[in-house]
Formats: sequence, C-alpha cells, structure tokens
Amino acid sequence: MNKLLSLPPLFKGGGRAERGRGHTSGEYAEHIQRHTSGGCVRHGQKHTLLNAYLPFLLFIYVLLFPTCSQCLQLTVNFVGVDEKTKQALINNLTIYHATKEPKLTITRIQNLHSLAETQLTDTLEALGFYQAKITHKLTNKHDNWTATYYIRQGKPILINHIHLRLVNEGSQNKQLLKKAQTPKLQNGKILNHLDYEETKQTLLILLQEHGYLSAKFIKNEINIDTVLYQANIELIIDTGKQYVFGETKFIDCIYSNDLLNRLITFKKGDPFTSKKLTEFRKNLTDSAMFRKIKILPKPNFTNLNDNQVPIAVSLRHSPLNHYSSSIGYGTNTSFRGGLGWQHRIVSPAGHQLSNFITVSKIRKQANINYMIPGKNPGSDRYIIGTGIQQDIIR
Repeated sequence: MNKLLSLPPLFKGGGRAERGRGHTSGEYAEHIQRHTSGGCVRHGQKHTLLNAYLPFLLFIYVLLFPTCSQCLQLTVNFVGVDEKTKQALINNLTIYHATKEPKLTITRIQNLHSLAETQLTDTLEALGFYQAKITHKLTNKHDNWTATYYIRQGKPILINHIHLRLVNEGSQNKQLLKKAQTPKLQNGKILNHLDYEETKQTLLILLQEHGYLSAKFIKNEINIDTVLYQANIELIIDTGKQYVFGETKFIDCIYSNDLLNRLITFKKGDPFTSKKLTEFRKNLTDSAMFRKIKILPKPNFTNLNDNQVPIAVSLRHSPLNHYSSSIGYGTNTSFRGGLGWQHRIVSPAGHQLSNFITVSKIRKQANINYMIPGKNPGSDRYIIGTGIQQDIIR
C-alpha cells in the first residue's frame, strides 16, 4: 500500500544543495524520488512544483474561503399572531434581522435564539399584552436553520382612567386646555406604549407652539394591574411661563425698516408661536427680495423674570439684476422669442423696475413696469406699466 506523500524538501529544509555544488536536473528528480513512497513520483516524470503543492494549496484555500455549501441559511417564523403584531415583533427581534447576514455562524444563531424570548416579551408588553406565553424551537436541516416562535398573546391590558393636568400659567389658558387632549389614549382602548410616548411628545409640542417653551412633565406614570388587566395613566405638566415676542431686529439689510416691518406677521408682546415664525418666513420668501433668510429666536431661559423672545433676522438680498429669456413656436406666430430684465432694488423702499421684449414673425412687443410694495410686501404690489406693440403685415 502506498504511503502518504510527504512534504517536498522546500518546506522541510532538506532540499538544499550540498555545499560547493548544485543539483543537476537528473539529481533533483532522484532527490524527489527518495522523499516519496513506492512509485508515486517515478524517475523521468516531469512534475512541476505546482503539481507537488496543489493538494496543500487547495486545503489552505478551503479553510480561508469557505464555499457556498458551507454558508448557513436562517428562517424565522411566527405562529399565533396577526400581520400587524408580527411586524411590531420583527422590528425589535435581532434574530430576524440576522437572516440577511452573509456569514452566519451556528454560535450566533443559537445566541440570538436564546435572546429572542426576552425581546418578544418586551415588545408584547409594549403592545399591552403582559400575560403572553411564548414557546419556541430551533431546528437545522442541511445547514438550513429555522427558528419558530409560538405565541399566545393572552388578555390585553385596557386603559381604565387617564388623568391629565396642567399646572402653572398654562392652567389658566382656556384655548390651550381645550386643545390638550389625548386622542390616542382613550378609556377602554388597549394600552400601547408607543401611543403613550407619542402623546407625551404631542402635548409638549402643543405647549411650545403656544409659547410655553420651558414646559416639562413633573409626573408621567402608568400604573398597571395585571390581575384586573387595567392601566391608569397620570400626566401632570408644568407649563412654566408663557413667552411672548420681543423686539425684531434685521441685520445688515439694505432695505428700509418701514418696508421690513411690514413683512412681520406678529407684534411685540404677542404669544410666541412657531406658526407665526413660519408665516413670517413665508412673507420674506414670497417678496422675492431675498435669496437667503435666517430667523433666530433668542429666548432667555436663565432670567425667570424675562419672558420676551427677541428675534434676530439675517437677510441676503437677491441679485440686483435678474435676466430671463423665452423661446416658443405657434401656428400663427411661427418661432417667437423674448428677453427680460428686472432691476430689483431701485430704492430702499423696495421699488423694482422690469421690462420684457418679445419678437415673432407677426408681432414685436415691449413692456416696462414699475413695482411698488403694498401694505404686505409679501403679497401686495402696485404696478405702473406701459407697453408698445407693432404688428408686422406681410
């Protein structure tokens, strides 16, 4: 029986030439023959080094670069839940997201499967199911792993009572009290922690939109009774003081204060609201006088006696001159074209001058207009214009 092929001398260090002389090709073949078993390499055969090392190199390659047949596949299944609940479970389940990982290992699959029950329990409680029962199994067939989770949701926790209260200045604001509601949290509905968190965020945003910039919860609790399957919610908000608009200052603007002040949509002392700031920005944009707008409210939270919010407005005006052109075709006019020019800053009061010339096969026309901003420069304009037209008769 043939023995296994031993490593060639190049690896074992026994193939170096004797001192003072080298091996001839015939001697090298004989040298190789002495390191092999009964005739695996015969005298006279022309084997290269690649042939000698090929099995060893292939072995190393397989170790370093596993073939697809060694890749693991993972599938996750749910039994006992509807599609909506399944999607909620998937979002917080690490083993499900691992199904897309390119290099899964058996150890990772087993570890994530062990973690899955805790993650599923947390998600089910967040959905209002505090008495859910979960069983699971992990199977493998030809490197195709399947994790299956059997879920009995049980009886849900229902909202029994909601206590929402505002304290401090906001408690006297009737308009605010009317809007401070919890539509996603209603008596008799299943307790959902996502709805609970969204409700808290919505209430704080509502208060900020009415000028209560320092509003905060001083109590937000859910008391759950797992015997009666009920939840009582308590939300108490300290609104703090109501902030109002202070002085509005325009920074480095070439237009007159009279024009700029007509663009402001609020007065000093009005309740500070983000809606008013949005309307103000829209006015500035619609005026077409500015290419860059920055509105910076500067409330002073360190001085409890100061409830005014100064507004700093940084504006960069649009280019002084604007040019336009047009081209078209009509059955009556054939080809037609036009050129326009607008001088946007005739004076600090915002007056503008524009003209436009059109030429076609049958008509020449020129218009010139002088525009004066009205009471609301964002939407009101007075235009004085004239024009000339010449029809070409052929």
